[in-house]
Amino acid sequence: MNPVFEDHGDIENIVVVLTDITENHFLETLQRDALEAISSDLSLREIMDFICRRIENNGLDVMPAIFTVDNSSKLKCVGRASLPLSLVELFDSLEIGPDVGSSGVAAYTGKSITSPDIEIDPKWLTLRSAAMRNGIRAAWATPIVLRGGRVAGVFTLYFRTKRQPQSWCQKAVSASLHLCTLALERYEAKEHIAKLSHFDTLTGLPNRMWLRQHLDKMLRRPTRGNFMLLSLGLDNFKNINDVFGHAAGDDLISYIATQLRDAIGIDDTIVRSGGDQFTIITSGIQQHASSLSDMVLRLLSQPMQVGDVSVTFSASIGISVYPENGEAGETLLKHAETAMFQAKAHGGANYCFFSPKMNQQATDRLILAAALRDAIAHDRLRLVYQPQVHARTGKMYGVEALSRWNDPTLGFISPARFIAVAEETGQIEAIGKWSMRAACRQMAEWIRDGIDVPTVSVNLSPLHFRDEKLPEFVAEVLEETGIPPARLMVEITESTMIDNYDRTIKAAQALRELGVGMSMDDFGTGFSSLSNLAGLPVNEVKIDRSFMNGLETVDKVRSVVTAVIRIGQSLGMTVVAEGVEHEEQRQILVNMDCDVLQGYMFSKPLASDDLITWLAGYTPKEIAPA
Repeated sequence: MNPVFEDHGDIENIVVVLTDITENHFLETLQRDALEAISSDLSLREIMDFICRRIENNGLDVMPAIFTVDNSSKLKCVGRASLPLSLVELFDSLEIGPDVGSSGVAAYTGKSITSPDIEIDPKWLTLRSAAMRNGIRAAWATPIVLRGGRVAGVFTLYFRTKRQPQSWCQKAVSASLHLCTLALERYEAKEHIAKLSHFDTLTGLPNRMWLRQHLDKMLRRPTRGNFMLLSLGLDNFKNINDVFGHAAGDDLISYIATQLRDAIGIDDTIVRSGGDQFTIITSGIQQHASSLSDMVLRLLSQPMQVGDVSVTFSASIGISVYPENGEAGETLLKHAETAMFQAKAHGGANYCFFSPKMNQQATDRLILAAALRDAIAHDRLRLVYQPQVHARTGKMYGVEALSRWNDPTLGFISPARFIAVAEETGQIEAIGKWSMRAACRQMAEWIRDGIDVPTVSVNLSPLHFRDEKLPEFVAEVLEETGIPPARLMVEITESTMIDNYDRTIKAAQALRELGVGMSMDDFGTGFSSLSNLAGLPVNEVKIDRSFMNGLETVDKVRSVVTAVIRIGQSLGMTVVAEGVEHEEQRQILVNMDCDVLQGYMFSKPLASDDLITWLAGYTPKEIAPA
């Protein structure tokens, strides 16, 4: 408002200029409110519906709609106001192209498409009758283009009269396009983050987090039926990573995931729930779970290619049933995995249904593992020593050091129990190092006291041979105790070689260079080949005690034992037979020319003081071949 003065200074007129700010005010409030909605936790549909309603409620004769374009190039309505639902359902899932209405053409060409008269527009040939029936006479569609040039959607105005879009419509569309771009980019970013957190990047399968959420939702459904979880773990898969490398392991996991995904039913769901673990959600009776498990085990037993090598796998499957084995998702998953580990403990390549007894066993293992950790920390383990004698002369050859544990609360724990727990929990490495140091200290005492114990054997696990500093550790113990290296024998098992043959060779050679003896324990119970035996720098091989069963009566057992003795001796090794319990077995082994015997026939494992007493009263008995 501006005054106009006359010559004498009085106001003669007032000039008033009016500016219509309705459009600008509307666009500013639309942008402000839409940006606030985008930054909130509203869904994409709620944001797009809001934009459409605000434009439609501004008083113009328009019906806005917002579509996205999915990966299969089909439209999906994500925002509307009063556009009839029958039209929305018709437009939804239409594949974009040159003749599928204004929206489909705009998405197809990436250009703005105007249809001022739908009745004669060829682009509306297939959709014309539906549009006319719903009172739509014109349309204007503008593509929503994201950074990078990808057409992610279409913003469309439908008109009830035949016409071109007016300038105000153009301003509204221009402002809305910017808002739609922001909303879509934020939505896609959130979807990508959600996919990263809920899906496995290697296989594309849902992951453990997704599984937990999905199970909880499934259990909350009022119409939920009976279903089962199958927890599948590949047997000894770490050997693939060790031998062929992690890249080959990843390729195999991806291949196995594809095989499993193609094999399960259309209503079943498969999840990668761990490194080499998968979980299958299926419904039906327990017989269906058994049949599905059988099918999966057969599938995985087929040879698979790793580079130029054909390998075969086995798997262990644990099954939990809803609601018998739990009514909470986490409980069902835990029970399925407990059953899977039980299947592994029985040799793998099979399936096992969960039972409450398994849960108690798992709890017992946790208690035992905690108690074992405390026993190691407070030096509550003890060593006992079992004598080894020359087969023919009966003279002392050495002793094997064996760990024993008598817990103040749990009582005596058999080695079979606590060694297995130690291997599962990684405590076996600490036990092995403690055994090595304790046995060498004991040998130093025997040497000082003039006790005739030629050698002491100490068992080490595959974990020790993964440690490149093992030879350095043994050298430190020898220096610390002052015993001659030849008085120490390190026992390794066949599984140590299988775990990493090259690394085992390197460590064994380093130990032999120290002057330490090397013995292969339990030979014949694993999968080692004669070439492995010949290649290892061992000077002793031990025949497993299991071969003593049937030695007197079964010809095949005798043939195998004879073969091991001949092979070991031909390679310059001393052959020790374990588990000898009576005179007849000794005579047979002497006839086979076995070198050394160990077993209850001579003595059970003894504490150090008891061993000294035994030595004082022991009279070697010589026996000649029959």
